[in-house]
Amino acid sequence: MTKLFLTTAYCAAQLVSVAQSVVSIERELIDRSNELMRAVERQDRAALELLVADEFLLEVPGDTAFTSRAEWIGNAVNLKWEGFKFHNVKVRSFGEVAVVSSALDFKVTTGIGIPISSDVQVTDVWVRRDGQWLIAVRQLGEDSLSGTVRMVMGFLAAFVLWFFVRLIVRIRRRAKARKAPVVQA
Repeated sequence: MTKLFLTTAYCAAQLVSVAQSVVSIERELIDRSNELMRAVERQDRAALELLVADEFLLEVPGDTAFTSRAEWIGNAVNLKWEGFKFHNVKVRSFGEVAVVSSALDFKVTTGIGIPISSDVQVTDVWVRRDGQWLIAVRQLGEDSLSGTVRMVMGFLAAFVLWFFVRLIVRIRRRAKARKAPVVQA
């Protein structure tokens, strides 16, 4: 009976240890994600160099080319970013590799001073090297700004089409009115 109790207690302790480890990794990766975005907001190139893996790539929907580490860090420090906030964060750990997916709200001011607010689905792949988590891949999903732009562009296209159809109809009516015989009494 004592042997069964000890075996059960050992198994329970192992389960608690694994659960604590998973929670610890989740917390560490969420903290690391926030640290990355704070470095972007501060335009802190030195911090970004320490957080981003050498082989980093950014994948953007509809673009077959990848953004390299150097280009991504350059964009991060050359634009004015603010208001980063993660929602619906999910962390999945696979040993020395982890995937963090979330929705990310942000504001950015373009190089010509136009402020833009948006949110985007983000999936980050982190790798652990020498005890530190580094971001190796960031994949962006559709953002709300793209949807808004498509909606506005669709509306403008419909308006332009309506305008041209109306213009053609008016031109035809005027041409028809000029050709019609004048009735004299």
